[in-house]
Amino acid sequence: MHEGAIAEQIIRIVKDELSKQSSDWAVEKISLSIGKMNAIVPSSLQFFFDVIKVEHPRLKESVLDIKQLPILASCATCSRSFEIEEPLFICSQCGAALAIESGKDMHIEKISFRSEKEGCTLSEEIKK
Repeated sequence: MHEGAIAEQIIRIVKDELSKQSSDWAVEKISLSIGKMNAIVPSSLQFFFDVIKVEHPRLKESVLDIKQLPILASCATCSRSFEIEEPLFICSQCGAALAIESGKDMHIEKISFRSEKEGCTLSEEIKK
């Protein structure tokens, strides 16, 4: 399962961002966007993230918010653009091959930090 390796990479990226913050800041929420073409099972990714995060004190209370992005394709023959639900990469209108426009994406959109000492929350938008 590649979800375990992806969870480890997410934590690595978040720890890099944490190193830029004061030591009293902890991670509150990580917003992650994943295209459906990556074939990632969100519940598996969530499981691995929850298992790994407990090893990191500033991450152990964090929440992973996963948003799945649709697969969007376009047909060069008839110029039709549409969302693909099934892994069938031909145009339903004319039968031509499709170009995938999106659905392979995977990035952390935002990391929200909180500080009990300062009593506030800081959100940082990043694309990684």
